[in-house]
Amino acid sequence: MLRELIQDPPDCSEAHARLGTLLKDQQRFDDSMIVYEDELRHWPWDQRAVDSCLGLVTEQMTSF
Repeated sequence: MLRELIQDPPDCSEAHARLGTLLKDQQRFDDSMIVYEDELRHWPWDQRAVDSCLGLVTEQMTSF
């Protein structure tokens, strides 16, 4: 259902954020980053998306 919300107009940043979080919780980090990056392409001023990307990168860097 979330994938439909981000593909069909009108898409919204909230659906991207929820899908990115769901994928992150499932430890599908690459897919999560793709969703967050797509969110930033659509809404570059969305600070939540910026924070999500940075949080994901930081989390992955500290897990090694």
